[in-house]
Amino acid sequence: MLKTHRYWLGLFWLVTILVLPLPLIQTMTDNLATIYSSESLAINLGIIAYVWMLFELLIATRPAWIERVIGLPEMYFVHGIIGIAAIVLAYVHKIMSSSNGWVAWFGNIALDILIAVAIYSIFFLGGWLTDRVRWAKLLKDRLEKVFRHEVSVWLHRLNVVATGFVFIHVILINYISSILPFMILFYLYTLIAFGSYFWTKYRNVFRGIHGRVVLNETLSSTTQKISIELRRSHKLKYQSGDYIFISLPKRSGMHEPHPFSILNVANQSGLIELMIRKDGDWTSKVPTLKIGETVKIIGLAGTLRNMVENESAGKPLVLLAGGSGIPPMMSLATEYLHQGRQIYLLWTVHHESDLVFRDELAQLKLECPESFTYQTQVGRFTVRELERLLVNVDNNKYYLLSGPNVMMISNRRELRQLGVAKENIYFEKFSF
Repeated sequence: MLKTHRYWLGLFWLVTILVLPLPLIQTMTDNLATIYSSESLAINLGIIAYVWMLFELLIATRPAWIERVIGLPEMYFVHGIIGIAAIVLAYVHKIMSSSNGWVAWFGNIALDILIAVAIYSIFFLGGWLTDRVRWAKLLKDRLEKVFRHEVSVWLHRLNVVATGFVFIHVILINYISSILPFMILFYLYTLIAFGSYFWTKYRNVFRGIHGRVVLNETLSSTTQKISIELRRSHKLKYQSGDYIFISLPKRSGMHEPHPFSILNVANQSGLIELMIRKDGDWTSKVPTLKIGETVKIIGLAGTLRNMVENESAGKPLVLLAGGSGIPPMMSLATEYLHQGRQIYLLWTVHHESDLVFRDELAQLKLECPESFTYQTQVGRFTVRELERLLVNVDNNKYYLLSGPNVMMISNRRELRQLGVAKENIYFEKFSF
């Protein structure tokens, strides 16, 4: 499955980088007047940059048909890389081309906005840098006290404004806007991207799945558990290991959707259980939610179960969870234990009080004494501890990781040191 996953991810990259801009480039090449041939390279670089900006808008809609194939974290990784590449090409386009007046003004403002948002997003909306560089993580933690979750989301949406400015920049260039075949494709690309983006926003506001809070329980000083009951007319087809985006439309500071892993196994009751760690401006408000309060579910994502389903039926699963990364592992363990799968679950936390599901794990052990092995610990497992607890760390098991990104990166490195092939290790990052 991992090979298939990488195949689709590679195909996704190929289509994004090479295929999407080609029709516009070919049409421009065939119809550009000879007098402007010296501008040809700069124009084509600008075309590629604009197509990639439109692609960014499509990714922002989180299309489910792509997400289930390659995963939302991978989609957002592509989103980030393509965004930076588009800025680079736009900058080169600016240097190589000659423009003035309103044409130059709209182009320059768009580029300035894109650069500013990209720098901001590196710290606040992407985890690649902050997961690996300690000073970047410390800087992010300090700045988050000022730039809260909803502020970050709205600042990121300035990319839409910048893309709109590029659209105006192009149609103001007379010798380009007069090329009818090119402009037909240009308008079509723009309409599809902006139409999809604004339709998704409209649907999320007026046609989302709604539920109400029926349980709000404090599990520890850092952890809250809430249960959401969906309206009878609303259905949500989720799998074990999935996560949802929820918002509180009537709560100040909680209007923008936030992702949380689903704790319970998929069922027909219409009840969704979430474990939430109270460590951000959005999540710190969760304890104040009242019973009966309206919750909106904006989206559903996750590939963990898909990865498991495509492994051999009898292959043992090793579930490594850190802190609040336990919910997807609990739901996966519960489902597959009752299917007879051998499960090893290892859970580490910062403090003893964070082990909020000890009773549930003990109950699973009672129900499946032969097939379920689990271990909890304060502080991360070392390489030697992993080797001892798992008895045989080999490629006859499939390893799923869940938790803070730094922990998962560390666990993957440790498993690789013990000889586990990378295709037998999988995790999803919450870097968005």
